[in-house]
Amino acid sequence: MLVKTELTLRPLEDIIEHIEKHGTLPVDERGDPVYIDQHGNFYPLWGVIDGLVTTFEMWCTRHKQTLPLSPLRTFVAALHYAMPLTAYNLQDIKNAMPHLRAAARSMDPDDAKDLVTQTQIKAELEAKDQ
Repeated sequence: MLVKTELTLRPLEDIIEHIEKHGTLPVDERGDPVYIDQHGNFYPLWGVIDGLVTTFEMWCTRHKQTLPLSPLRTFVAALHYAMPLTAYNLQDIKNAMPHLRAAARSMDPDDAKDLVTQTQIKAELEAKDQ
């Protein structure tokens, strides 16, 4: 699961590093923060991170564990509602990363696949409700 952990969490770390270095986020033509994948596809950044939070919340429930997800929730809210992020917020996210990496490494492939599927289903259901 080491490769999947890297593929899942490295983009978040890259985003944090980008903010720290440039003080900005990648944005689309409307100025909305986006995540650009390795194929050049754009996704709303708040939605990507929200999906990551949802996945880890489900993992916590299944495994009766806790993870420091509050910093990511704050990040999602800041992105979604155009709230400012502080250096403290970014540091909190960085402090949470080793815990998230450990949880991701502990996932067996079937569990990880099911968590992603459940997260996708949840996102699609929420999109239909809007």
